[in-house]
Amino acid sequence: MTIMVQFIIMDRQQFNEILEQVELTKEEFAQKVGLKYLSVNNWGSTQNIPKWVDSWMELYVENYKCRKLREAIKQLENSVG
Repeated sequence: MTIMVQFIIMDRQQFNEILEQVELTKEEFAQKVGLKYLSVNNWGSTQNIPKWVDSWMELYVENYKCRKLREAIKQLENSVG
């Protein structure tokens, strides 16, 4: 699984694409970071995307990859065992 993440200046399209790749909705993202959905939804249109989102998303992507890898290993172990 390859998820490309380039964090230079994130725009609305990049933000939406990364959320989709890691199976996270804007509502879920807002809940995880303690913000209102309407604020998150305005990012990239009426508000700039905060700089901290880059590093948060980078860590979330890495965590997502690890979770998917663990799931694949468990499935493999169950099919062998």
